[in-house]
Amino acid sequence: MTAARDAEGQPTAPTPRLPAKLAAHPSVQAVLARRRAGDAARPPAVIDAAWLRELCLAAGADDAAAVSLDHPDLAGEREHAQSALPGTRSLIAMAVRMNRDNCRSPARSVANQEFHQADEQANHAARSVTQALQDAGYRALNPSVGFPQEMDRFPGERIWVVAHKTVAVAAGLGVMGLHRNVIHPKFGSFAS
Repeated sequence: MTAARDAEGQPTAPTPRLPAKLAAHPSVQAVLARRRAGDAARPPAVIDAAWLRELCLAAGADDAAAVSLDHPDLAGEREHAQSALPGTRSLIAMAVRMNRDNCRSPARSVANQEFHQADEQANHAARSVTQALQDAGYRALNPSVGFPQEMDRFPGERIWVVAHKTVAVAAGLGVMGLHRNVIHPKFGSFAS
């Protein structure tokens, strides 16, 4: 058995044997073409922080910052982040501004709607950023903003994927208040 070689005589990765219908799919053809080209289109190893922030703002966040998973304040998050997405090196924190008077309204339906809308905006922005990062060749994951559901871990472990507030503080988007909410430098307590 002989191995295939490229123009310089170097061995090339064998092309997997695929069913004809799968081999004809455009996505499969694109992946195989990149492999034949030596993965020349790999994304840069380091993502530009300004580009990433602009991506988050364009997706609907009102503020955003990235933080290394090696940050000392994230020691308690490392295992959880690595479990959710092995190989994670950085986390992104995004803030979505809430309407102050809606949050302060004694009409619970008004305040409740504001919280839900802000969470939905944050989830939508995170999903858009995740898609853009994946389209650029990076692996990315967006844990839900609220309503933790990992009940299979209860009661021994926490039921959320990542502690969003801890990440936001480590990324510099604010400080933790006595009320256990992040106080953003511009939006105060009115951010999701």
